[in-house]
Amino acid sequence: MFDYLISMISSSAVSIITFMLFVVFYRLYHRITIRFISTLGKGVPDIIEEFNSALRTPLKYAWFITGAYCAVLVSPLINLSIFSRVWLTQLYQMLLVFCVTYGVYNTVSIYETILLNVGSKFTLLDNSLLIRFSVKVARFFIVVIGVGVAFGQFITNLDTILTGVGLGGVIFTVIAKDTLTNILNGVMLMVESRFL
Repeated sequence: MFDYLISMISSSAVSIITFMLFVVFYRLYHRITIRFISTLGKGVPDIIEEFNSALRTPLKYAWFITGAYCAVLVSPLINLSIFSRVWLTQLYQMLLVFCVTYGVYNTVSIYETILLNVGSKFTLLDNSLLIRFSVKVARFFIVVIGVGVAFGQFITNLDTILTGVGLGGVIFTVIAKDTLTNILNGVMLMVESRFL
């Protein structure tokens, strides 16, 4: 009985050490990145700092998810069948896709900042409303694509679902043609009114 308890503790220590190694490696990566940016000093463009801050949280989540995944795989306490390992791998891939989607979603704000800065330098390009609208549309498509790819890990008939969504989009476009025309005309008026 005592030997079984010791083997359980040593087995769980392997998975805990694996997870802690990923935490330590993340902290090391984070410190090296911060030190590198700080050594560049004032010569660092704001874009690099914004890019670093936009990807900080998704990278942290990706490191922790990978650490937990490796800890579960290494742990001899958890006897996973082949089906459970496949399901766990699909779940891991789905969570990583969510992390990538979150990172890309955050980096779109850099695109918005660049366009607003360029637009403020030129009086002809003062279309901040149009820029913010395009950023919201881009973020919407990023989320839709990310969720589609993430859940594509579990759905086997994704082709039929996408076909149905495509046909639904065509039907919606035909029905809402006048409304979409009015919206696009309003956008064109906003763009062309600056040149009058």
